[in-house]
Amino acid sequence: MTGITVGSMAPGRYASYCMEGIERDRRGEMRRLSLETGYYLNPAMPQLALIAKGIPLPAGQWLRVGDESMAPWVAEAFVGELFPALSGRNIPFVALLTDFDVEEFERGHPPAAD
Repeated sequence: MTGITVGSMAPGRYASYCMEGIERDRRGEMRRLSLETGYYLNPAMPQLALIAKGIPLPAGQWLRVGDESMAPWVAEAFVGELFPALSGRNIPFVALLTDFDVEEFERGHPPAAD
């Protein structure tokens, strides 16, 4: 699994753009990989996910909002503070720890049509 490292927007611990690498999947398409285990948010869905290091990010825009040491309910509360429009909403949580987890998640959450 070799990838091209893409830097984050901010060096801070929270609310940085995804730390990611890039690889080709079985179909030859480019996939973004998580370089660190942590909590990621897709604000358009909205969906909160714990994504393991080296696992492909699901399709869509994912923002890293916390590291693996946070409890899920702390990450959810932090998201509400960071994104006031999501405050008080029940944000679904999923753990994506393997490639298979991502494939199953994407089957249940197809990308939005433009």
